[in-house]
Amino acid sequence: MRLFSLALFSVMIFAGAALAASPLTLRSDTVVTGDVVRIGDLFDNAAEMADIPVAFAPEPGRSVILDAAWLAEMARQYRLDWQPASRFDRIRLSRASTLIDRQSIEAAVAQALEVQGLGKEMEIDLGRRPIEFHVPTTDTGGADIAVRDLAFDTASGRFTAILAAPASGTAQHRFALSGRVHTTVMVPVLAYDLAAGEVVTDDHIVTVRLRESELRGNLVLDTDRLVGSAVRRTIAAGEPLRPSDLRTPVVVSKGSLVTIIYRTNVLTLTAQGRAMVNGASGESIAVMNAQSNRIVDAVVVDGDTVAVIPTQSQSGAPNLARLRQ
Repeated sequence: MRLFSLALFSVMIFAGAALAASPLTLRSDTVVTGDVVRIGDLFDNAAEMADIPVAFAPEPGRSVILDAAWLAEMARQYRLDWQPASRFDRIRLSRASTLIDRQSIEAAVAQALEVQGLGKEMEIDLGRRPIEFHVPTTDTGGADIAVRDLAFDTASGRFTAILAAPASGTAQHRFALSGRVHTTVMVPVLAYDLAAGEVVTDDHIVTVRLRESELRGNLVLDTDRLVGSAVRRTIAAGEPLRPSDLRTPVVVSKGSLVTIIYRTNVLTLTAQGRAMVNGASGESIAVMNAQSNRIVDAVVVDGDTVAVIPTQSQSGAPNLARLRQ
């Protein structure tokens, strides 16, 4: 980027002025906040000549390298008692700025839409194009932004607006802006991958904001519905869950030994058995009697016990081996 000298545009009213008592010392790096570069921005000990403008400043957020040849010519024009020690003398000159990034713009638009009555559960979509810019920073602080001329179409969700930075004052930079608003929903998802059969705990769950238009099917939106449930299949982190993805946790595993209890009003019988399938608490599963090798249907009580529920006709069976003969 070129730096245009003001020497051709200024009347050298300081020509012949007394130089500073101490020798001029070239700075290595300097940052300016205004539109022009002054002698004091380039040299220390410039004394009364420090405020003399010598060049236009670069654009906000940009920097330039002033080499020995440029500095020597500037010193000659302004009759400064300075010469480069070598051709390697140089100074990096930067313009102070405030970066207005995409996140700041999205937040400003969202706030302006809220003022117009739109709910807080929304996402501002500014498209894929780069959308950040630098604005001047003054000695009094940074720059904020204001949203002007906001127009929003509720049917399409599209909006147009003008950004003004800073929000007030006469030296505003104005930028045209357009985008779309998406209604969002807070959805609990898994923070880690879970394999089939694993039980969901509080530590597994995080909440993310998803676009309502992108949600498909009946999703579980209640965190309490997830905690304590087991997943039927492998679920990847960040994937929304559906009721069909969940089941009551297995407490009796296929092949495990359990105690079979048969209880009526007049007797209680027990026997050892082996679960033929996995079973959740309260679920009816097939269990093989270890003595008779007969299979009975029993309800899972806990991880070690299943119960055979007698029918009205079974007022007092002599042993479990005869069940389901």
